[in-house]
Amino acid sequence: MNLIERIKSPRPNFWVKVGTIGVALSVVGTAIMAPLPAVGGVLLTIGATAKALSHLAVE
Repeated sequence: MNLIERIKSPRPNFWVKVGTIGVALSVVGTAIMAPLPAVGGVLLTIGATAKALSHLAVE
């Protein structure tokens, strides 16, 4: 199974929730980037990583 097939295949519900939380963390990180750049950068990185990992999990 190559990477494209893994991304297109269905995901378990847990990983769908992890992806949603990752997007939410990225949005919050972007919103607080100006007043708190260190915290915003960390949240943005964690959110993007969680979303990327959630796409690699398959049923």
